[in-house]
Amino acid sequence: DIHDVAYNTLAKSFINIGQLDSAVYYYKKAIALNKKNMSDKPRYLLYKGLSEAYVLQGDYRKAYETLDMASQLEVKTIKEIEAANIAEIEEKYEAEKKDRNILTLKSKNQHNEDIIRQQKYMLFSGLALAAGLLALIYTVYQQKSLKQKNKLLNSDNSRLKLEHKLLQTQLNPHFVFNSIANLQGLIATG
Repeated sequence: DIHDVAYNTLAKSFINIGQLDSAVYYYKKAIALNKKNMSDKPRYLLYKGLSEAYVLQGDYRKAYETLDMASQLEVKTIKEIEAANIAEIEEKYEAEKKDRNILTLKSKNQHNEDIIRQQKYMLFSGLALAAGLLALIYTVYQQKSLKQKNKLLNSDNSRLKLEHKLLQTQLNPHFVFNSIANLQGLIATG
């Protein structure tokens, strides 16, 4: 299996030794094989070699036509290369653009996470403060309630002391009267 590169090499060798008909023949074979296999070797180079062989043969019309074909193919190849380069650059640009977007989104995401963390902290701090405030209000309420109960108990205690004194004052004259009455009864009985 012979490649277009081998035909190209043979054609150049035949040009070097002056066998121009063989050079034209192998250049045409190389071009045909290149068209068939879509080889990596640019076809316009094969047409330039063929044009050179025609010039050396003195067939300037074919040399011109072949050189014109080589120029058209070279322009087409350059345009394809440029299009591929442009596509590659656009692809890199899009990839970089996506990377920048990803970085921007990551940054925004981190910022949002920081805000959420701060909001959670503020919420928990607020809840803790509210719970502390409620506990303080409850404690103050309980103290007021206990002071009020203490006042009521003190007033009840004072009232009970007064009642006790009152009863005692009522009991003392009665006791004295009963004692004198018993003494009178004892004296009367002898």
